[in-house]
Amino acid sequence: AAAVSPAQPASPAAAAAALRSYPLPLPAARTPGGLAPTGLTPWYTEDGVTAYCGRDADGDDVLVESFVVRAPPRLCVATLLRGETEGGATAFGGPQADPPALLAVVDAHTQYLRLRWRPSGWLGGLLVAPRELTLKRAWRREDDGQYVVLYTSVEPGEAEEAAREAAAESGGGGGGLGAAAAAEGSPSVRGRVLSSGYTFAPLLPEYDPARACGETLVTHVAKLDAGGLVGALRRSGCGPLRALAGPAWGALLHPLAQRSVTLKHRAEAERFVARPFLAGARSGTAAAGHPALGGGGGGG
Repeated sequence: AAAVSPAQPASPAAAAAALRSYPLPLPAARTPGGLAPTGLTPWYTEDGVTAYCGRDADGDDVLVESFVVRAPPRLCVATLLRGETEGGATAFGGPQADPPALLAVVDAHTQYLRLRWRPSGWLGGLLVAPRELTLKRAWRREDDGQYVVLYTSVEPGEAEEAAREAAAESGGGGGGLGAAAAAEGSPSVRGRVLSSGYTFAPLLPEYDPARACGETLVTHVAKLDAGGLVGALRRSGCGPLRALAGPAWGALLHPLAQRSVTLKHRAEAERFVARPFLAGARSGTAAAGHPALGGGGGGG
């Protein structure tokens, strides 16, 4: 019998040519879009939620998260909105968060919030003070079915003025809530959200022919200033000083990453007849019933 020589590995050029000739069911080319991962480092992963950290061209810290939720976009965004205005772990996740305070309601799409949380781990109890944010939140629905929720930091006086104006327009009937009581506990440092936003994107039509909208791609991008000494060190142009503040910065970011994990869990749980918890934890109202979004949780 003739000797059989062992198969020789194909050259890279031959392998590439074979791949090009193979009838792969590739989708049609799409217009490039989304975020370029250049400069971003995977930092935290839990239950399908991956958080990336990096710096932008201005040298500011940036947090990027992207994950898929097995729930329609409208239910996902309603879960976020309710969690931030009615309490529960959706606001900042876990025992590190104080209940959020709704400071003013401008209209169905614009509100002012105060959020306060403590760093995770031993640093949060010893060296790093809690952080507090006063935020203006606005959301909208795009023509392609996406929902966008935007945040920016404001001075507390702006929220108080918005509450007074809303109360005057509504005749004192609840449009403006006034300044909420100061958060209890140890003194906090005021941080800043330079810019932040969530997008809730539905499936492309070719992957959802029945228009069931059963999945949502959630992307969160935040440009942050931690404030205090940690913020000053992170803004420093000196690499060793930035590295020195790295553990404290990570302790502050961890509750933000947990926030997204909780959002994913709560939105998916809202699809079922029996739910272990509700997104509106204090009111006992299902997330899909957010008044700004209308009743029901299906569709886009």
